Amino acid sequence: MLGEFSLAKLPSHGKLFVALFTVLFLVVIIWSAVVAALNAGLFGDFEYYGDYEAATDFEAAMADSESVTAPDWADSGEQVPIQPEDTLKFKEYEETRLPFAIRLKDNVEWALEHVSTQALLYFAVGLLFMFTSYGVKTKRFFFWTVSILIFLHVLGLTGHGFCWPANFLLYACGALILILMFVMGVMVLRDLKRKAG
Repeated sequence: MLGEFSLAKLPSHGKLFVALFTVLFLVVIIWSAVVAALNAGLFGDFEYYGDYEAATDFEAAMADSESVTAPDWADSGEQVPIQPEDTLKFKEYEETRLPFAIRLKDNVEWALEHVSTQALLYFAVGLLFMFTSYGVKTKRFFFWTVSILIFLHVLGLTGHGFCWPANFLLYACGALILILMFVMGVMVLRDLKRKAG
């Protein structure tokens, strides 16, 4: 029975639902790519200013440093005011000084959030893709490739910041997942235009 089913045989309201779902799916993929690019710093360093409380604290620290000159701890005898880049350097230094267990726990939690979202998106678009008129080899390629990339991406997220292979897996697999899922979504939309045969 399922072998005879295809998206092309859906009634017009069914095609509308699948088309709208797929467009929303593509929006999620595009927004995920934008978030990934922002986190990677491709459009500048927005991470510190993205948090309202952090921005408020930073403004308070700047106002304080303008009214009081902080001592130079290098014992040079000079008084050096605190600059914004000094605050950011201290934040980065503190992040690298976190104990291994805390950093690993944060990475695992981060990976769990990603794999949950990616698996749901993979299931949703994969289910639609399964009923397209594309060949079995094409379907198997996308199913296997995306699932393996999600697994490797999770490994990269878990080891992020500990070694360069993990960082490579994080960024390379993440980008490939977004690209392949986007292509799957576009292929589903293309298949909706086909006439039932």
